[in-house]
Amino acid sequence: MTHASEFFERFLPVSQVLHFLRCDFDFLLNYVVPWQQQIAANFGVPFVSRPVEQGDLTYDQKLQLCLPIVYPDMTRIVISATQSDWICLWGNGGYGIDGDAIQRHVGRKFNLERLEIMHIMTRSPGSSQFSYTGPGENGRRRYIAAHKESRWEFHQFGEPFPFEDQDAYKERLIKKRLTAELLDRYCREFGIRLMDEDFYFGRTVLLPKRGQPQTRVVSETFGDPDFFAR
Repeated sequence: MTHASEFFERFLPVSQVLHFLRCDFDFLLNYVVPWQQQIAANFGVPFVSRPVEQGDLTYDQKLQLCLPIVYPDMTRIVISATQSDWICLWGNGGYGIDGDAIQRHVGRKFNLERLEIMHIMTRSPGSSQFSYTGPGENGRRRYIAAHKESRWEFHQFGEPFPFEDQDAYKERLIKKRLTAELLDRYCREFGIRLMDEDFYFGRTVLLPKRGQPQTRVVSETFGDPDFFAR
C-alpha cells in the first residue's frame, strides 16, 4: 500500500481524481460508445471514441495510458475493472477526469451507485472531496469537501454515514478535516480499497475522446513542474 498522500501525487494530475461506478463492465461500454457517437453526430464531427481493449493491466500500466496530459479538455479516458463490482475511470485532463460527464450521466440514467474522490493539495485551488450517490431514483447523497479558492472552506450536505469521523470535521486547520487517510477509510466501507494498487488489476479499455478545439498537450509526463506551477 502506498502512503496516503503519495497515492494521489504519484501520477499527477491523473491520480488526483477518481470516478467510481458500480455496474457491469460491458454494460457500461455498450451504453457509452453509442452515446458518444450520438454526441459526435449532433455536433457534426467525426466520431473518434472507439474503445481499445488493453487486456488485464496493473495500476501503473493503466495510469500510463492517460499520457499525454492535455488542457483544458480531455482526449483519453481509461475505464478500469477492479477487484470488486466497481468500475474506475481516470482522465488525462489538466485536473484529471474532473468535470467529465460519463460517470455522472450513466449513474443518473440507470440509477447506479457512484462515488467521486478528489484530493488535490499540490496546486491551487486545493481540494479534498468525497461525493457519494446511492442507487435508485432517490439514492442517498453525501458530500464532504475541504476546498480552497481564496481561502479554505469546509462544506458538507446529506446525512453522515455512521462510520464517519465527525471529530475530524472540527479540526482547526480546514485542510486537515478531510485527509487522504480519511478518504481511504471511507472508501473501504463501500468495498473500494482506494490506495491498494492491486485492487485496480484487471480488464482495461482506453476510450479516446475528441477534445475541445483549443485543447492542447501541456505535458508528456506526470507531475510536470512547469505545468503545476500555474
